[in-house]
Amino acid sequence: MKVKQVDAILRHVSHGDVPKQILLVAGKNRELLNKLEKFTVPSHTTLRAFGFVTDIEKLMSISDLIITKPGGLTISERLVKNLPILMVFPIPGQEERNADYVVSSGAGVKAHDPLDLEYKIQNILQNPDLLKSMRESAAAAIYPDAAERIIQKVLQE
Repeated sequence: MKVKQVDAILRHVSHGDVPKQILLVAGKNRELLNKLEKFTVPSHTTLRAFGFVTDIEKLMSISDLIITKPGGLTISERLVKNLPILMVFPIPGQEERNADYVVSSGAGVKAHDPLDLEYKIQNILQNPDLLKSMRESAAAAIYPDAAERIIQKVLQE
């Protein structure tokens, strides 16, 4: 994601009246990390910015909701962790199809712009039943035996 996109998202996500902690991973994007380290959030919001991390699964394990672009590996990792996904800025083509799959499975929602993102975050975080349902849908959307299924299919042909 571009720095400008993250900045717009963060401005909307950090507001609202639901207390929250935001864990944001900038990867190897130093410009983004520097901007995040200077970003001011309201008193009911905590922002922790990370650069490149090798233990992303630990951050996912303590998260209630993931906001991300719907890349294939990203979506797969989040579904395996049973994490509800709020998707932004999909690239036309495969990322749009990934987002459509997640939405149709009930494991996530798409935000069409930063204001829509703010609304959806508030709605999800204020509705524990919805969050639980999205987690359950994420668990149901994966195929833990996918590799075995593929091997069996190949062997049958």
